[in-house]
Amino acid sequence: MKPIINLNDLMQEKLYNMYEGEKRLKKSLPKILLKVTDVRLRSIINIFIEEQENQIWRLKQIFEELFLQKTGGKSEAIKAMLNEAHELISNSMDPEVMDAGVITALQPIIHYQIAAYGAICNYANTLDLFRVAEKNHLNLEEKKSMDKKLVILAEEWVNLKAKEINL
Repeated sequence: MKPIINLNDLMQEKLYNMYEGEKRLKKSLPKILLKVTDVRLRSIINIFIEEQENQIWRLKQIFEELFLQKTGGKSEAIKAMLNEAHELISNSMDPEVMDAGVITALQPIIHYQIAAYGAICNYANTLDLFRVAEKNHLNLEEKKSMDKKLVILAEEWVNLKAKEINL
């Protein structure tokens, strides 16, 4: 990591981290999808995968606009959360419980991304990089929407099905 001297450097570092994190998540989501049994959850994760392609594409556009290389990020936070997600999912034996575990595993990743994209938007607006802010804002809104979909599905269906296992 290069020294972070100013707000622009901080924004670039977060962009690198998000790009690397999105690529890492892109590799993991199909593996997670294989474990999912609920049709609605599968549909939501498929949307997540499709949106992720667009999010990575927008990040690439930002790198081009800012004349940045697409290297430098480590995404250690997302890597750690994905490791925890795979561990949680691999330890869930019952399909209904596993589906609840998948949601539980994905939400911290999405919350981290919401915070990061929000910060990048703020930095970009502060730096008068309004197109950068706009592209990141689209990523931010997609992440927020995904979180809402997962929360609703968990509360209205998946968690109730998992609860029946103990009855």
